[in-house]
Amino acid sequence: MSALQKPETTERFFATIDEYLFYETTSPEKYDYFMGEVIARAGGSEDHNSIEGNVIGELRTILEKTPCRPFTSNTKVWIPQRNSFFYPDAAIACGDLDIDKKNGILHNPTVIFEILSDSTEAFDRGRKFDFYRTLPSLKEYVLISQAAYRVECFLIMDKNSWYTTLFEGIDNEVIIKSLDLKIQLKELYRYVDL
Repeated sequence: MSALQKPETTERFFATIDEYLFYETTSPEKYDYFMGEVIARAGGSEDHNSIEGNVIGELRTILEKTPCRPFTSNTKVWIPQRNSFFYPDAAIACGDLDIDKKNGILHNPTVIFEILSDSTEAFDRGRKFDFYRTLPSLKEYVLISQAAYRVECFLIMDKNSWYTTLFEGIDNEVIIKSLDLKIQLKELYRYVDL
């Protein structure tokens, strides 16, 4: 596929990084780039969209007077050691931002949020987390369930070990330890009927 041609199928195809970035600028849909394979992102459910909006709303308020900034699912993260790009559901970057505004690429996320679904949970917990862990800037990975009031936070302890904390129940709060942030689960699950 040349950079000026669109593929015959737009669900999955192979491309170079330059072709992928060009295609992203000409397509209304978003695509992850998984070691040369371009994969269409599935649309989110109503609950997924509500949780995502709630995460961004809470982060925006909490981070307002800090050196950190929230990013929506419209910003992709580059994982150079795995030659891949993913669009996390939300992210936080702190300090000096390393962002390519032209292509919407964040290079130095501090915290990444993924909202789990039946179709993505195994990948989000497995291979995607393995890829994200190669980012030197990443301090915490947060998985949010759509099926229960349940949030898991994975905090880096050293290069090869991560500490997991589980937060459950609508009356509990989530603690993002790497940034000392607290978010009420009831706020994350606002408008979601479980």
